[in-house]
Amino acid sequence: MPDLRTHLNQRYRRLSAVWLKNAAAVIMLIVAAGRIIIQLGLIRLDTYTGETLSAAMDADPNLMTLSGVASIIQLMRGLLPPLFAFLLVEGFVHTSSYGHYLGGVAITAVLSEFAYDYAMTGKVLEFSAQNPMLGLAVCLVMLYGLRLAERREMIERVIISLLIILAATFWVIVIRSECGIELVLLTAVLYCFRDKLVIKYVLGIIISLFIFS
Repeated sequence: MPDLRTHLNQRYRRLSAVWLKNAAAVIMLIVAAGRIIIQLGLIRLDTYTGETLSAAMDADPNLMTLSGVASIIQLMRGLLPPLFAFLLVEGFVHTSSYGHYLGGVAITAVLSEFAYDYAMTGKVLEFSAQNPMLGLAVCLVMLYGLRLAERREMIERVIISLLIILAATFWVIVIRSECGIELVLLTAVLYCFRDKLVIKYVLGIIISLFIFS
């Protein structure tokens, strides 16, 4: 019975991970399509200011509808940091090769930057903001540091962990990774409190509320 229970738990965990990965991919696709097709293509949001957009929506019901759809899609974007953070921690905890995992995330981050810049700004390379995959790479390095800190005594471990989290926060701000701060905080909470479900979920919800605010 214990073997069957363990097998079912592992199977459920794998199915859940696959479902969450697919959900994250679909949401990313919807958000990207909303940004490129609706905001930049149909609405041409970059040509409006707040006041002129309000006046244009009052004059054009279709524009108001498109703006409403764009707002809903923008809200969906807030679901991505929690999903990314959860999947990153699960991948880090269960990976058999941290080096391969980090390399895969880092390479994907670099290669996707060109497409991200073109989709967001119409330029092949733009340094005003970077794609969230770069933030995930920083978070993965942070997780490795947090794992090393676990070998220390409690007080020293807490101090070192806080310094590592602050360093990761600093770097996502420097590289201007989209959702960078949220990713760092959520990843740190999900990892550091992975065995304390109540604390993990409460802190995760609080951070997520800031994302939507």
